This record gives sequence, C-alpha cells and structure tokens, in this order.
Amino acid sequence: MMAGARESAMLFATLLGLWLLLNGSLAADVLLVGVVAALVITLLFSGGLSVVSEFRFTPRALLTAPVYVAYFLRELVKSNLRLAGPTPSPSPPAPSPWRWTASGSTSTG
Repeated sequence: MMAGARESAMLFATLLGLWLLLNGSLAADVLLVGVVAALVITLLFSGGLSVVSEFRFTPRALLTAPVYVAYFLRELVKSNLRLAGPTPSPSPPAPSPWRWTASGSTSTG
C-alpha cells in the first residue's frame, strides 16, 4: 500500500472509530452515516489531517509524554481551583414573599 493510501486509510479508520465512540450505537443508519462522513472527510482533507501518521514512537517521545501529562494535570487542577475559588459557599435560599398552596393559588405572607 502506498504511503498516501496508508495515511488515508488510517485517517478513515480514525474518523469512523471516533464517530462510533461518540454515537455509542452500531445501528445500520448510524454506521452508514459514519462511513459516508468519514469517507467524505478523508477524500477532502487527506493531506492535511494525518496527525495519527505523523506521531513517531521514539525514546524522546516516550520520556516526554509523562512530563506533558503531569504538566497538563497540574494546570488543570490550578485552573479548576481558580474557578472554584470565587464561587460562593452554599447558603439557604432567600425568603420569598409568596407562599404557595397545594391548590396552586398564592397568598402573601
């Protein structure tokens, strides 16, 4: 298989796999739409979406992957803490001047 055809096949398989994972169904209509969508995207963007085929397993890649994951997790925790910091603590709801009855009518209290 030529290099271009191999990359296109890998792109098609990746797109179809993602489609199936995101849909969570193997129904015939879902599968057919996924195959058509993956085929169209592969034909239109075969030269520019070959991220899977560009990754090489080298010793440097294997050594830097845990460093990247640790950095990513650290930044994720920091951003979540920054977001949660200004969030007010739970408090009881403000009192309402309206009292609801079982019949659906209201009366002021």
